[in-house]
Amino acid sequence: MYTHLTQFQASCWKYWNIQVPNSLFERKEYERINPNLIGWWGPAKGVPILVFIISDITFPVIVPTVIKQTQETVQSKIRHLFQALHLVPHKNDSSNNTPVEVKSLFVFPSTSQPAVHIVPAAPKEVQKKLEYSSTPPSLSDYLKQSSQPEPQSNVLYQEYGDKLLRNYVTIWTNTAVSRHPLHTNYTRKGADKYVPLPTPIQIISAMVPLLAFIFNRKFRENGNEFRKLIGHQYPSTKGMMQQIEVILRKKIKDYVEIEKVFSRNHSMNIMQKCNDAYLQDSPPFYTQQYHTWKLNNVMRLYRSLARGPCMEEYAVRLERECEAIWKQGRQSCESLSLTGRSCRLKIGHEKESASQKQVRDDRSILIDNTKHNSGFNFFHACTCGKTQRIREDPFDIKDANITFYRKFNCCLGKDIVALDIMKSQFGDHQQLVLTSEEIPEHDCALLYLGSASTYKNNIGLDKMEGFMSSTNFLIPWCVSTVNDLKLRQEQEQALSKVIKSTPTISNGVSVTDWPALGKGVVTPSKSVVESPPVPSLIAFPALGTNPSSPSASTPINNTPPAPKQLFDTRRRRRHDRMRDRLQRLIRGYVGAEYECPQGHRFLSCGDGRVCRLGHASHPKEHGNYFVHQDLSIYFVCPCTFANTVNTKNTEVIAQLQRLYIVTPSEGVTLSIEPRIKINLPGTDEVVEINLDITDALSLGPNSTYVLRLPFIYRNKDGKPIPIEPDVQKRLKGAMLQKDCIKFHYKEAEKWV
Repeated sequence: MYTHLTQFQASCWKYWNIQVPNSLFERKEYERINPNLIGWWGPAKGVPILVFIISDITFPVIVPTVIKQTQETVQSKIRHLFQALHLVPHKNDSSNNTPVEVKSLFVFPSTSQPAVHIVPAAPKEVQKKLEYSSTPPSLSDYLKQSSQPEPQSNVLYQEYGDKLLRNYVTIWTNTAVSRHPLHTNYTRKGADKYVPLPTPIQIISAMVPLLAFIFNRKFRENGNEFRKLIGHQYPSTKGMMQQIEVILRKKIKDYVEIEKVFSRNHSMNIMQKCNDAYLQDSPPFYTQQYHTWKLNNVMRLYRSLARGPCMEEYAVRLERECEAIWKQGRQSCESLSLTGRSCRLKIGHEKESASQKQVRDDRSILIDNTKHNSGFNFFHACTCGKTQRIREDPFDIKDANITFYRKFNCCLGKDIVALDIMKSQFGDHQQLVLTSEEIPEHDCALLYLGSASTYKNNIGLDKMEGFMSSTNFLIPWCVSTVNDLKLRQEQEQALSKVIKSTPTISNGVSVTDWPALGKGVVTPSKSVVESPPVPSLIAFPALGTNPSSPSASTPINNTPPAPKQLFDTRRRRRHDRMRDRLQRLIRGYVGAEYECPQGHRFLSCGDGRVCRLGHASHPKEHGNYFVHQDLSIYFVCPCTFANTVNTKNTEVIAQLQRLYIVTPSEGVTLSIEPRIKINLPGTDEVVEINLDITDALSLGPNSTYVLRLPFIYRNKDGKPIPIEPDVQKRLKGAMLQKDCIKFHYKEAEKWV
């Protein structure tokens, strides 16, 4: 705007035939912007000097030292006040080589000459002299008063109000006329060049176009509007006037309106601070969800601090800048892991080189950019549960359930075999396919770990890593006694004899055959077959009932009796324990292992409790209660309550990963048939998963088995089931159904 205004002013002076010295008019661009070459025309030129005269200040006693200290104090406070109001620049803002504070509206002197002059109030004697009297004093009184010496206060008052005041005004007038910094141009050689004052005709001729543009004043010459005359005389001035008007419409309001100037400066400062807050603690790459969350926080902070009419303008600018920061190199991959975490790598990282070092938190990490990575790691155990290692957050279900567990070398060996679930047949005609070379490719795995002596009840699972203190003991399950087993075998033998000795008619026709046409039903003679007395087996309601003795008066009833526990879980007396030893219990062991992401492992005895050795209400004698209840797939890990460093109060969730089963050596068979029900997140649909074990899978006697459950479950279509983000819903939304482990009174073949 200054260039156009200068050219227009030159055309006006040329039109009026006004001669202007070169020193008053800057023609070259470097002269206009150079702070050391200051003339009367140009940006921030003609800055007036501001000085103060303060009168009628009352002092108890007029003392020059007190007046001088007061002048210095007032001058210092005025300077600080103007600097706080941004009317004059701070010392740090002004250049040492700049002779004039060109950024201010006026010059507030900082020389040794004081800019404030104080005239004290007149003393009482002087005030009495100044009072008007209707009668003039007599000549004798006047001569008497004139002969008396003047008090010191009257002398100082006259000096400050007359002599010193005139001196003060003279000094600053001469400074403004002749020694003002604007009167001097500093050449390249350092010599001062005097710049004369403009004449009145030069000042008026410069103010006419300014008033016409800024205040929209219309000047006429010979009845014609001045702007039309100058435009007709010099056509190039039309474009200059249009450019100046456009700039003025955009700029003048911003600089003239005080509220808008304050709002603009304040909002700009707040916007820059909010930009820094947006970048603070932000990862190198982040998702749109994180960007939206951070942007909302920043915008909420900005609106709470910004003020004035420019608030919304800079709010839009802040939002636009934050959006640009995110899109220009900070967008992350939007892929979600199977556990619901976002990939932390840059968008499009799959197209980059295979490996790249990334430095974060002063650590150099080698990351495979061709694969997704959420930055979250688990510390999980192998299939058999002996060793642990770190695993990355899986993005593929094969990596979650198969690939990770193949990295261990301890799960298969000389006496350890794995069951191929997909190739095996279950149920009454069970045919199993075992392998000791490699764990079959399946979401779950069933391993034979060895004989029952592999597990010792007095030390628990001592060879397994990661178990919390006293939580590695399986639950004893007393399924029967040796005496009851023998009585049952005798009962079955007697029942088979009864079936074999079924009576027939003399002509060889069985009583169970249909009679011939026209013949009546031949009723055989009644005969009673005596059977040996059979003891009651009501105590085994889970999987077996007492076969009734066939007699003429009692029909065979297959209805199972009401459930009843075999053993009382209350405190037993000494003779009860002696009786159990005499009865020779048939006992196995069962356990459900949970594992949290931090590698903590523990066994549970149901009802959401950690199975610690000797804790209250622990099923110490048998696992009958344990196998007849639903087990939650997810469990709150005890480390949630023990970790005092965790300030976020986030719950650490453990997952049911393994089922341990130790089978007895006598003629009782244990079988598994797992059924898992999971509520799909966000819906009311329930998915039932059988792990491809469609019927009862009989386990061999005198053996130790471990069933490793999937880390990520699939639905009916084979797609991964997402994990429920709500912790409370997740704890209640996935259950391993009860009676997944059963026992039968039959013999089973050993696996190995």
